[in-house]
Amino acid sequence: MKTQLLFKNLFDEALKEWPEEISFGDLTRYNTPDGETGYSIEGFLGFPDEIEHRYLNHQDEVIMLGIHYRIYNILGYAAKDFLKVRLQDLRPETVQKEFEDHIKSGLENPKKLKWNSEDVQLVKDYFAVNYSAEK
Repeated sequence: MKTQLLFKNLFDEALKEWPEEISFGDLTRYNTPDGETGYSIEGFLGFPDEIEHRYLNHQDEVIMLGIHYRIYNILGYAAKDFLKVRLQDLRPETVQKEFEDHIKSGLENPKKLKWNSEDVQLVKDYFAVNYSAEK
């Protein structure tokens, strides 16, 4: 079994690349052009460049950046209601569900996400490892 593709191992590895705790600044509410409510959080403006650059063009890019972006999105949701979040308190199953929904959409339309055949195979291997009959 390719244990390096087990979600728990990938998630634990991803968390090592984030600070233990993230404090959020002032929250500003705004209306989007389509009438939705949005929030801007001081000090939480964009995905961490150092994480993104570490995985761009890396063989595990679609997996690791996929997990990191899901962590980032969940932190963004949390910032609306919390002043700080300890990353060890994130629910792995929530990150996993959002991550897997994302990569399933990539399998359905790899061109949309600019995946190559190696990316598609990596994602198929991920699902084979995490949802094998051995579990």
